[in-house]
Amino acid sequence: MKDVALQLKNVGKSYGNKVVLESIDFEVRHGSMVALLGTSGAGKSTLFRCLTGLEPIDSGSIVALGESIHELSPARLRAVRGQIGFVFQQLHLVKRFSALENVLGARLAEMPIWRVTLKSFSRADKVLAFECLDRVGMLDYANTPTQLLSGGQQQRIAIARALAQKPKIIIADEPVSSLDPLTARSVLQTLKAAATDLNVAVLCSLHQVDLALEVSDRVVGLRDGRISLNMANQPNNQGMMQKIRSIYQQRAVHSDRDEPLQRHVA
Repeated sequence: MKDVALQLKNVGKSYGNKVVLESIDFEVRHGSMVALLGTSGAGKSTLFRCLTGLEPIDSGSIVALGESIHELSPARLRAVRGQIGFVFQQLHLVKRFSALENVLGARLAEMPIWRVTLKSFSRADKVLAFECLDRVGMLDYANTPTQLLSGGQQQRIAIARALAQKPKIIIADEPVSSLDPLTARSVLQTLKAAATDLNVAVLCSLHQVDLALEVSDRVVGLRDGRISLNMANQPNNQGMMQKIRSIYQQRAVHSDRDEPLQRHVA
C-alpha cells in the first residue's frame, strides 16, 4: 500500500536460545505517529536495531519505503537509511558547534566530497536548516553553541537535524525520557507536527503513557518480545487502557526495583 511507510510482518529475533522478538506485526503510515510502549527488557531496543538494519532478523520481513531492508545491498541500505531520520535519547550533537552547524550536519551525506572537506554548505542547505530550526521553535538560537542550550532545546535541535534530511520516516527511541513532563510534551508535539504537516511516518518508543495517548494516532504495546496491543488511539477505550495497564503490571510483578505503576499509567 502506497500510504504505508514502514511494515513489519511476522518478525522474529533470537540470541542463542533466548527469543527476544516473536511474531511482530504492525505498520506505520505516512502522516501518522505510532507510539511503541513497553517496559525495559520488552524488546524495544532490539526491535529498533532490526528496523535500522543494524541487527539481522531471523524470520519475517521489515519493509521500509517499499524495500525489504534485510535483503538490500549495503549501498542500497545506505540510500534507504538516508530517507529515515533518527532521534534518540543520546542526541549525538557536537556540543561545541552551534545549533545551525549541528542541523547542517544532516546535509553532509548529500554533498560533494569537496564541500564536505571544506564544510562549504550551499545556500539551499542553509535555507533548509533555518527552516527546520524555525519549525521546532529554535530559530533564535541558530548561532548559539549547543552546549549552552537546555536538554529540551537540544532535543529540538536533534529533531531539526532529522528533519533536515528530508526524511520520509522518523524513528525516535525514548526521545524524552530525560526531560521534565512539560518539555517532553512540547518535544513530542513537535514530532507530531512533523508527521501531520510534512506527511512523515513517525515511530516513537515511550514510557510515558499519558503523553503517548496525547500525541499518537496508534498505540503498539510490546511485552516479553510479543505484540500485546495494536490499536488506533482511543483514550477513552477501557479495553485499550486495560491492555496498557497489563504491560506495566507485568513489570511490577517481575521487579521490585521498578518505579511504581502510577508513574506510567494513571
